[in-house]
Parts: sequence; C-alpha cells; structure tokens
Amino acid sequence: MAERGARSIIFLSKSAGKTPGDRDFLLELETVGCRGIAVAGRVDVMDDVKRAVVQAPSSIKGVIHLAMVQREGAAVHISHEDWRAAVTPKVDGAWNLHNCLAGRALDFFVTTSSLLTIGYQPGESNYGAANAFLEAFAQYRRGLGLPASTLLVSPLTEVGFIEENPVAMRKVRSGGYYFLAEREFLDFMEYTIRHQRPQDDEEVGLASACEHDATAPWSDGGYVAMGIRSEVPLSDPQCRISWRRDPRLGAHHNILGEVTAVAESGSTAAELLSRAKVNPTMLDEPETVGVLAVEIGRRIRAILMQDGDQVDIGLTLQQAGVDSLMAVELRRWWKLAFGVEMTTLELMGGGTLTDLGVTTVEKIKETLNGE
Repeated sequence: MAERGARSIIFLSKSAGKTPGDRDFLLELETVGCRGIAVAGRVDVMDDVKRAVVQAPSSIKGVIHLAMVQREGAAVHISHEDWRAAVTPKVDGAWNLHNCLAGRALDFFVTTSSLLTIGYQPGESNYGAANAFLEAFAQYRRGLGLPASTLLVSPLTEVGFIEENPVAMRKVRSGGYYFLAEREFLDFMEYTIRHQRPQDDEEVGLASACEHDATAPWSDGGYVAMGIRSEVPLSDPQCRISWRRDPRLGAHHNILGEVTAVAESGSTAAELLSRAKVNPTMLDEPETVGVLAVEIGRRIRAILMQDGDQVDIGLTLQQAGVDSLMAVELRRWWKLAFGVEMTTLELMGGGTLTDLGVTTVEKIKETLNGE
C-alpha cells in the first residue's frame, strides 16, 4: 500500500503496536513516507472502531477487513462460546466498519474469506460460516452501489497464520490444498482492490442478463478466489483436494500432463480392484488383504506428511497418529479408492491396518455381489 501511494494506514487489532516487531514495522513504514497508526482494540467492538476512525489524519479511502479467530471442533459438539469466538470478529466487525464509515466516499472495502469455503475442512464449520457471511456481505454492499469485494485467501507460505502454526500447516497440507507465496497474495489483493464495482470488470448482472439475453454470461467480479489448483491431477484417486467434487468447479481441471500423470500414478490397490471385477475369486487370496493394508498405511502417512515407504500394518489408526478429524478425510478417500463406505466408528475401532484390510475386502465382495 505504501509503495502505491498510501500516506497513512490505521492498524486495528488486539495487540497493535505492543510488540517490538510492531514498532520496527511502523518505523519501516515511516522510512517510505507512510505513517502507521496502531490502535489496540477489537473490530467487533463499535467503540474501538470509532476510536480508530477518529485517529485518521485525512479522509479514509479504503478498508481491508482481515480479522480471523479459529476455534476448531465438530459442528455437533462445538460450544456456543467457540462458535461466537470465530464468527463475531468477522461478522460484527464487518457491520461495525460498514456502519461507522457510512456516507464516506471509499475507494475500496475488501473482506477476506478463505478457500476453505469452497472446499470442506473438518472442524471448521464456524470459520466457514463466518467467511460465507463475508462473501454475502460484499454482495450486499455492491447491491447498495458501494465498493466491496471478497478475496478467498489460499494457504500461504512465507507469511501468515498457517506458516507460523505447524499444526495448521500439517492439517491444510493433508487436505491437498495448493500453497501460494506472499508476492502472489499481494497481486491478488491488488486485483481485488481494483475490482470494487460491477463496472470495474464489465460485470453482467444476473437480472439484466435474464432480461435481455438468457444466454448472456453472468460474472461476479466481487468474488475472487486464489489458489484453486491441485498438484495432483483431479481425476487421480490419490488426489485429496475436497473441492474437486464441488459441482460449481466441474469445469476446472488440470490440463497439462493430466492424462500422463494419471497413467503413471496408478496405485496397486486400483489395479487389484480392477482385476477383481473380472475375477472376484482373487479377493480370497491371502496377498489381497496385505496389499490393501499397505495402501491404507501409505495413505495415512501421506495425510501425516510422512515417508510412505515404512508402513507397519500391525498398527491401529490411533497408534499411527490418526485423530477423529483425519478419519473424516480418510473416509472420503476410502470411498474413492475402494468404492466402499466406512463409518468413522468402523475406522477408529476397526483394529490394525490388517484388520481394516480384511473389513475392506468383505465390503468389496458385498459390492461386487450386489448386496
């Protein structure tokens, strides 16, 4: 922002200006001719927002709403307190900024969502709901003729919450999400700031499209998603990215080398199942259970970002390091890789990887027999 002409920036957060790193950063801003104003407070508290706004040395021309709090937990068990902890900063914060700056001629009003709202991440229902609100809120402002856009931020390297949190890093990588760097994030942010109104990108409104030409394309320039990419071809059974099953992204695929990559990535389990459809008796061979158990072990090690060469099929899922949230991801893979359904209870209480291999063989037999 400073490199592009900003001469003052107000930072509102709970710890703004309190750390040595903050002070060094504000000093660095001054060296490029930009005054940084740190205001310690909460965006979901209107008095704090007003206190930040009155400190502006000149007219406020734009807002970037970056608030984020995470409280993970299964939706059926999450407490009301944890739900509000994730939702309030984003939802109430957006309303406070909107109302406090009403009547001002803003150039941009950017809210930040997450790529997780396109995919599905177990334990993130409150976070996903808060982001879904921000995406709708941007459309609300645009409907009022006010500037607004939402940037769905992908996982980032070099900077940010995930980079600084090893547990979050492991979880997101296990979901197959594509990571972008800081420079790419800044490019996306600039694009989002520059596309605040329909006329900025010749957006065609849905109503006008239906009125004049039912076949006319409808676009939403206020909704920008970054990092929609998978390093593994989407048709590969080993691809873990959840949004590849989203009908909204049905036209998206990896073009370069996809066919070749799929051919070269064929798994032992996939080959075995293909042969079993022709010769079901091979499922009774002792080696079959071992093949499936090793395949399950490799998948678990991939989720945990471990080397897949050392698989101990005598371990249970708990002993291998799988928790209940990872089991949800494992269930999806099971259906995709083996064509059978496994409940979380069956997985976590199914014994060793060898035992799970036996259970899987039995379910495959039932499927092939049409039971």
